Amino acid sequence: MLNFVVVIIILVCDFIKRPTKSVLEIISANNSTAP
Repeated sequence: MLNFVVVIIILVCDFIKRPTKSVLEIISANNSTAP
């Protein structure tokens, strides 16, 4: 359980560090490739 919590914290910190524009670009890229 502790490992699972640590992974979530790392993902959240990584998400906060990343600029929002890059996240939106990744989402839009995934949507464009989807049928």
